Amino acid sequence: PVTTAAKLAGAPPPLGAGGPPPCRLPVCALRWAPGVVVDTTPLIGSLRSEGMYGLFHQLQTGARAPEQVELTVCCSDGHWFCAREDEASRFAALLLYQALHRDAPISATCRVSSVHALMNTPPPEFTGLGVRSKSTPFRTPPPDDEDFLRSLLFGSPLKQDLEEFFYNRRRGRVDHALREEAQRDPVVSVTPLLGQL
Repeated sequence: PVTTAAKLAGAPPPLGAGGPPPCRLPVCALRWAPGVVVDTTPLIGSLRSEGMYGLFHQLQTGARAPEQVELTVCCSDGHWFCAREDEASRFAALLLYQALHRDAPISATCRVSSVHALMNTPPPEFTGLGVRSKSTPFRTPPPDDEDFLRSLLFGSPLKQDLEEFFYNRRRGRVDHALREEAQRDPVVSVTPLLGQL
């Protein structure tokens, strides 16, 4: 049997008013475009519904089906590439989902574009089977909960509010410790004040 990918690669698809009709292609048949990098840092943006981890979670919980995820693809030298860099997180989420569901091929809805959609034509030795990570604010997550939460909110307008919360929390701890010290030994707790007089 001839696959959809083979049919599309062998002959130009029929053109409609908006271009060729979308088709479904297995994500394992797709490749990364040249020069694409993926941001794998767990930041708040990647956890949202269109971020890589947010989309992966929706796929895994069944809130979204793989067919509902659209990618723009093109064929170059018989290989299918995800053509748009801004869709890299979607492609990554689909591949993560495929990794947990190896019993069946996962297919995405693909809009077929011309090879000109690739910003760089792939050189013959380029496979497109792997992708590099983007430079990130951290390589390993901070072990401290407060530091991790700070890094999670990197680039978010909520980060300043979180910093104020942490500051007030720390100040409250210090005030509490000073009150406890004063209750345990009231003379020692005021001795530094007497020395300043």
